[in-house]
Amino acid sequence: MATTTKARGSLRFHQGAWRIAIRAGRHADGSDRWVRETVNAPNTKAGQRAAEKVQLACTVEADRLKALGSPRNHTLLDAIDAYMAWVKLHGGKAKHGAAPGTMNSYRDSRKIVVAYPLAQRKVTAIAPAHLSAMYEHVGTSRGQHSALQVHRLVHAAINHARSNGLPVENPAAAARKPTQPKMRTKGVRKLKPSVIAAMLSAVQASDPYYFAWLRVSAMSGARPSSVAGLRWGDIDLDAGTIRFERAAVAGTVDGYAGLTVKATKAENVYTIAIDPTTVAILRAHRRWWVERHLAKPDGTDEWVFPSTRDMRKPAHVRAMSTRWYRVRRLLGAQLDGVRLYDLRHYVATQMFGQGDDPITVAGRLGHTNANTTMAIYADFLPDRDRDSADRLAAAVDGTGG
Repeated sequence: MATTTKARGSLRFHQGAWRIAIRAGRHADGSDRWVRETVNAPNTKAGQRAAEKVQLACTVEADRLKALGSPRNHTLLDAIDAYMAWVKLHGGKAKHGAAPGTMNSYRDSRKIVVAYPLAQRKVTAIAPAHLSAMYEHVGTSRGQHSALQVHRLVHAAINHARSNGLPVENPAAAARKPTQPKMRTKGVRKLKPSVIAAMLSAVQASDPYYFAWLRVSAMSGARPSSVAGLRWGDIDLDAGTIRFERAAVAGTVDGYAGLTVKATKAENVYTIAIDPTTVAILRAHRRWWVERHLAKPDGTDEWVFPSTRDMRKPAHVRAMSTRWYRVRRLLGAQLDGVRLYDLRHYVATQMFGQGDDPITVAGRLGHTNANTTMAIYADFLPDRDRDSADRLAAAVDGTGG
């Protein structure tokens, strides 16, 4: 028979928020270990109910920590499981729980770690060399991206264990960190303005809905999940701007079945300009949207690209990717190996090729730091450097006019 967990600990309203404190055993030094949380909700019955839900989740976490006992006895797998349970509830920049994509990545990395004997070794007995050897083997067998994801999970998990009283330095900090895998360039280098024009022309008549999606993607550089998360209130057709503030991603937490609406990947809000042609295309798409809604009023939430099955939901990126494969088949070799996501990379590389500065490119892509943009697209900068060298020489040699 299944048992039901009952909330325990302290729950009180103090200084404008609900404060939760639940005892979760003891630290290695004998001091009490606590799970604490603050819920920014009003001092009302509805606010209390919201706080009680968090209190119950904190109770589950406290029970897990108590069952594990002293962090001194934790294996690497124990530390990973404890961290994943915590980050699911309290991770993310907003501290309201990690995104579904992040949790999926952690689960994939955990599966990799489980296959190694190191998973069952106590964290206190793990040396940097042990982790370096595991990273190297993962990189060889599964690729550098997987090795880097494993490192990030292990590093965060041990830091979390240390915050709960594990009396060791983090061996992951001194281990050889896997190298950052380079961006896939095969598909991106195929995307030229002529290919983008041919792609749009191929779908304009047969699929106006997807034509509008591809136009926005190819002109904005937004992630597919951010395009899916657009509402009409985010677009000012008169001013020619689009504001990106949310994403529609795969998940089942606080959202539709199989879909979660959340903040953008960088959890920021940014606005970009769009050209008059894209504005005209969106106006035509808006007319289609209104006709569709009037024919089938279903309480839509005014998604710019709604699900074609239910306009109350945003389009699923997976469905958009399926349509992309049809476009690839239409254009054959021109789009061979090109992913839907590569439209974002096309915008960045095209802007760099035009001579736009990294801050401008970062702003259009929604990066909060231009250094991120430079690191991702470093492989494309030598092309610009060659052009610069030719222009400098032309100016001195008198061939530049």
